Amino acid sequence: MLTWTGGVALILFIAWQLNPRNSARLLRLELVRNRNMQASMALGLFAGVILAGSLYALPEFLRKVYPAQLSATQTGQIMCIYALTAAAIRPLVAKGIARFGQRKAIAFAFAMLVVSMFLFARLMTIGTPDIDYAIPLILYAFCLAPMLSATSSGTVGKMPLSDQLDAVAIYMTVRQLGASLGVTMVTIVLNWRETLHSSRLYEYLHAGATQTQGWMSTAAQSIIQRGGYSPFEARHMALGLLSRLGARQAAALAYADAFLFMAGIGLVALFFVPLMPPTPVVKK
Repeated sequence: MLTWTGGVALILFIAWQLNPRNSARLLRLELVRNRNMQASMALGLFAGVILAGSLYALPEFLRKVYPAQLSATQTGQIMCIYALTAAAIRPLVAKGIARFGQRKAIAFAFAMLVVSMFLFARLMTIGTPDIDYAIPLILYAFCLAPMLSATSSGTVGKMPLSDQLDAVAIYMTVRQLGASLGVTMVTIVLNWRETLHSSRLYEYLHAGATQTQGWMSTAAQSIIQRGGYSPFEARHMALGLLSRLGARQAAALAYADAFLFMAGIGLVALFFVPLMPPTPVVKK
């Protein structure tokens, strides 16, 4: 119901913004006819998805699925790696864009995103040390820093001066929409893949009943020896331990799939880079 309400409201909003009787429009949607505006909307949508969706999953994984279950402060210390890296390379971004042009800079940014997301997916296990996520975070910074600067300067920055404020409003609106879509899509992928991996994992445990029962007996015996519980209580505790381990493993696989999904978003975004008109570059 909320989805249909939002969709109808969006259509009515667009119709009212294009209505000539509207004397106080929020967005000048007729600017969409301009190629630069079309490029800014397409790339801005992907920029929003990438900004919100790419790293939405990592803090959730570190705080809820990772065995050590890091605190908010510990998670923030890891996440700040990409922010500090992006700030450090910012002075080089302007020079790189001026030399190679916005289109090549954005293509490079999306390529770095794909590499970073693939590396995240490869490292996304319950046994990976948290410091190992520093490398993909650094690669993500090489996506973030040039992507935002090149997208805005290569699209909205080429609009006529009198239209630039309205163009920025449209660009930021679409980018925010992309951010909402990014979080939504990652959440859907996580829920879908976790359900799938859970069913497959427990089917595997059921198929290997002999090995599973052997593990249960060993775990129960260890609980009896260390805690002094009765055999009945120890078996239930071993069953709960197996259930928690299975759920955590299924969740880890789902988070890895979410990063693979974002790598796919980066690959698709590469095909939209040619929408941006080429820009003369500075030659030596």
